[in-house]
Amino acid sequence: DSPIANVNVRKAIRAALDCNAIMLAVTGGDQSAVALVPTPVQDDTVYHNTIVADNEWNIHNIALAKEYLQKANYDGTPIKYLITAATSNNMHKAAMVAVSQMEAAGLKIELMLVDSGSHSKMRSDPLTGHDIGCWNVQKRDDNPVLHSTFVTGTQGWWNSDAKNAAITKMKTAITGSKESIAAYEEYCQAVVEEVPY
Repeated sequence: DSPIANVNVRKAIRAALDCNAIMLAVTGGDQSAVALVPTPVQDDTVYHNTIVADNEWNIHNIALAKEYLQKANYDGTPIKYLITAATSNNMHKAAMVAVSQMEAAGLKIELMLVDSGSHSKMRSDPLTGHDIGCWNVQKRDDNPVLHSTFVTGTQGWWNSDAKNAAITKMKTAITGSKESIAAYEEYCQAVVEEVPY
């Protein structure tokens, strides 16, 4: 019954976010430390692509976010954002900027402030009452099969036929094969269409 079960609410969140501003908050304003390539796959691997980057990424368009909320018939139900209370934590810094951007679009955000230990435990348990959160601001990896963890925050939360089919193909295909690369591209397309992060 969470508002983010509606894909258009998720699209509104993504449309509202200015990822550059979020990363500058994390890096203390150091633009040279900011990399805005939205894939956990290293740039020099056969799996690297720009499918996510080329589709409504970092658009920071409040008007578009409001359009998505209207399509979703969003009624102002609070979205619970799990966040570590440690203000020095990078995920906390990212959240503070993201929350202000989401609220500017008309989303109501309720912070769930917890200590870092609780945050680590709660983010992997869908029964703890949160809807969204920031789990990591730097993880990248060569193995696309692991992305169901990276993208959703914990394996299995994002339940999607397209995602599951792509993950299954990647698990059964030879690593680096044409079949495996194509399956990862299908996975990225599902990310774009279903907005799980």
